[in-house]
Amino acid sequence: MRIPRVSGEVRRELDRLGLELMREGNGREDPIYVRIDGLPIGHAFDRGEMGWLVYANHQKLGPTVAFPTFDSAVRAILQRAQW
Repeated sequence: MRIPRVSGEVRRELDRLGLELMREGNGREDPIYVRIDGLPIGHAFDRGEMGWLVYANHQKLGPTVAFPTFDSAVRAILQRAQW
């Protein structure tokens, strides 16, 4: 399964910071990692209609309801992760 697209703004920020998106596995429910030098700084799980559950620095982020889009999930990781 492919990694969802992110906005141009998020893509530029990922590139500027030297970060990559990577999915380990082929299923929709497999996490998508934001990584630097191969090490994860955060990840997001697709929960379908519920949205995206997001973790950064091993802590759950966001509201009690998941982030509505993959783009918003990646933005949250970029804002909170420390590496």
